[in-house]
Order: sequence, then structure tokens, then C-alpha cells
Amino acid sequence: MATEEQVSRFVRAFLSMSEKVRKSGVYNDDMSRQMCVLSGIRNFQQQCGKRMTITNVSDVTGMALSNVSRFLRPLEEKGLIERKKEGRTIYLNITAEGERQLAERIAAVRRILYKMLGALTEEEAEMFLDCSEKLSEALDNITKQNKKGDSNV
Repeated sequence: MATEEQVSRFVRAFLSMSEKVRKSGVYNDDMSRQMCVLSGIRNFQQQCGKRMTITNVSDVTGMALSNVSRFLRPLEEKGLIERKKEGRTIYLNITAEGERQLAERIAAVRRILYKMLGALTEEEAEMFLDCSEKLSEALDNITKQNKKGDSNV
């Protein structure tokens, strides 16, 4: 069980790292948010094995359908995504340009993460990654509980 001091240290470390990542220039602009959306579309397609719809974006983000369309419009205008209507369903596809820009951004993030992990010994890096994966899984479980209405987190 975590102590109050450990939680406080975690909050300080998390906020500090978030701020430093922002200052690194990789995630501090509108394009970063757009890349997160593109990554989300790709991840949805890979995990679910189906194309993402406007309704899926609404479900995942909690945004109203009308807001989703306004949110996606700049991506479409920049040629990063395209919408394909089949019947009454609108599917989202990442364009070749969207894939190219996403790959560039991911490569930039990987370079920074490679340097960050380089500050750790091999053993420390493995321990950090193991702990990060456990924390990510715990957060997924908390999110699922919250969606079910169980607020006893």
C-alpha cells in the first residue's frame, strides 16, 4: 500500500516530467494534439480490428458528435485523415501524409525517450519499464471501474 509521501513524490515527479516533456518541444503545440488523435485512430484500428467511426471517437473521448466533427475538420483540411461514408456510417482513415507526419513525431519522441532511458542502468531501465507497465494496467482498471460507476478507487 502506498504512503501519502510516496503519492506526493509520484505527483511531483509526474508533473515535473510532464512539464519537461512539454518544454522539449515534442508535445507543446496543436500538431501534438492532432498527432495524439491520429495515434488514437491507429491504435483503435489495431486493437479492435476495425475502422474507427465518428461515433467511436465520440465514445472514446466523451465529446458530442457535433464537437467531434469540428475537432476532426482541421485534420481533414491538412490532409491527415479522410472520411469515407458508407451508408449512414462515416469511417475515418489516416492518409499517407497523416502516416508520414505521425511517423516523424513518433521518431522524435523515441529519440527523447532513448536519451532519457540512457540515464538509467540496464537494471534500472527494466525495473522502471516493469513498474510503468504495472501502473498503466492499474490506471486502465481504475478507468474501467469509474466507467461502471464504482467510485471506490
